Amino acid sequence: MTVSTVYRSLWRHRLFIILMTALLAGVAFFVSSSQTKMYTASALVRVQQKVTNANDVFGSLQTGERLAQTYAEIARTDAVAREIRRELPQSVPDDAIVIDAAQVSSLELLKLAVTYSDPAIAARVANTVPTALTRVLRASGALPDTIATVDPATVPTSPSSPNVKLTVIIAIIIALILNSALALLVDAFSDRIGDPEEFERVVGHPVIATIPNLRFAPGPQPTVDGVENRGALARRSADGRDRDG
Repeated sequence: MTVSTVYRSLWRHRLFIILMTALLAGVAFFVSSSQTKMYTASALVRVQQKVTNANDVFGSLQTGERLAQTYAEIARTDAVAREIRRELPQSVPDDAIVIDAAQVSSLELLKLAVTYSDPAIAARVANTVPTALTRVLRASGALPDTIATVDPATVPTSPSSPNVKLTVIIAIIIALILNSALALLVDAFSDRIGDPEEFERVVGHPVIATIPNLRFAPGPQPTVDGVENRGALARRSADGRDRDG
């Protein structure tokens, strides 16, 4: 199958490809739009070490990086979730206290994120995590010098999921690929002869000429005046024949 054959097959099934792609994009838009919007609020904290000697600054940074990795794991534990539960009122549901913690770019920074359907609750829980984490570490005897909040969580204004635009774009790309492949598959198993070259291969004889599919534009329609003039001429001709007779 040559490139020209593929192009002609796709062009021949263009309406099918366009309609099916639009249908799948509409389904993806409807499904993603009907999903519950989730909002992510995140607070940025720093693991600080007390340094009394300038020579210990580099070692303190390395220690802070390792501690940030450790505290990211501790922040996701049930112990921290219980401390957050004690800090927050009962109006905050338990399914909102789900912490996602990660170290930022191998630094002594820790990003604490909370995702929930209510953006205000998500921000409130995220701002409670540093305090709860500090209490858990103090209770275990492994508290560093300071866990300082660098950037508190704010109430998010746009949902983090679902991403309707991205979902529709991915659906369009996938639908175009699948529908084009289906159109080519239909052509591959059909008995349609696509071009003169293929006809020559099938019958084993050369094609001398082809008749193009011509579409003629309709000719000009006679006007009302023209019809009336031809009628008048016809009447005059009839009158003349009567007189001659």
